[in-house]
Amino acid sequence: MFVKGVSGNPNGRPKNSINKLNVVKRELQSLLGNVLMNELNPETINTILAKASPSARLRFIEGALKYLIPTITMDNELEEILKELELINNEQATKN
Repeated sequence: MFVKGVSGNPNGRPKNSINKLNVVKRELQSLLGNVLMNELNPETINTILAKASPSARLRFIEGALKYLIPTITMDNELEEILKELELINNEQATKN
């Protein structure tokens, strides 16, 4: 049974210890990067897209765009609103 405020490891995680999940993530990223660079070069993509239906080509473009164009999120919108309010506030302060 756990007691509030008492850790199962009172010394905590040792400094410079390896986070195994991050190691796996890095290896997976490297593997996928190699596959993408070797298998999905521009010529291969063009060949595949030339054979695909128009709707499949559009789905490919739509899927790729989300990695190229940032999506609008509430945080982004909120930051923009806060910046605009700051500008308005600064303008009013300089007038007075």
